[in-house]
Amino acid sequence: MNEKKTTKELLDEFMNSEAFKNQKKLLEERQKTIKTGDNVIHLEYIGELNETDLLEINEKLNSVGLELSSFNKSGVMYNFLEEYSLVTFLVLNQPLIIELLKGVGTNALWDVIKNSLLSLRTKIKGEQYNKNTAGTIEQKEIKFGIKVNLDTNTGFNMELDGNVSDEIIEKSLDKVLDFLNEQKPREKYQIPDYVYYSDKEDKWVKLDVMKEISKKSKSKKKKK
Repeated sequence: MNEKKTTKELLDEFMNSEAFKNQKKLLEERQKTIKTGDNVIHLEYIGELNETDLLEINEKLNSVGLELSSFNKSGVMYNFLEEYSLVTFLVLNQPLIIELLKGVGTNALWDVIKNSLLSLRTKIKGEQYNKNTAGTIEQKEIKFGIKVNLDTNTGFNMELDGNVSDEIIEKSLDKVLDFLNEQKPREKYQIPDYVYYSDKEDKWVKLDVMKEISKKSKSKKKKK
C-alpha cells in the first residue's frame, strides 16, 4: 500500500515539476515589461492586444508625461473572484489619483486616460478567454475596466461594460472622479469593492464584495 505523501513532499514535487519551471520562466519573461513610478499606468491583459496596440496607448500617455507598464497574463496560473474581478484593466495608482482629485492638470491627464480606456475597450470588445476549471475549458467574455487604489486599504474594480453603448461608457467615465472623490479610506484592508455604472440611476454603484459573498453563502445554506 502506497504511503500518503506529506504536504511538504507534494509541494517539493510540484516545485520541481516541469509545469512549475515553465510557469516560473514565463513569469520572469513577462515581468520585463512591468515598470514602476508615480507617472506609470499599469495594464494587465490576456493576449488580445499586440505590440502595436501597446505602443499606441503608450504614445497617448507620453503626451501628458505618463508611461505605460504592462503584463500579459496569458498562460499564467492565477486565482480570482470571477464575478467581482476584472480580466483586463488599467491600474490608476495612488499618487496619480491624488493629483487628479486635487485638480492638478485634471483636464489634460484625465482626458488622455479616458481616451486610452475607450481605445482599449474598442480593441477588446467582444473578445473571450478560455477559463480552465477542473480540467474543463469554458469560454468567458473579457471583463474590462479600471482598478483604482485610493490607499493601501481602499480599492475599487470599476467595470466598463462591453455590452453597453460608447455613449454610456463616455458618460460613466465623466463621473469616475466625482465617484472617487466621495469615497472614504478604509481603516483596515478589504478586498476592493466592485463598481458598475447604472445608466438608469445615472451613477456608479458600489458593491461590497465581502458582503455580497456572505449573502450568497447564506442563501446557499438556506436552500440545503
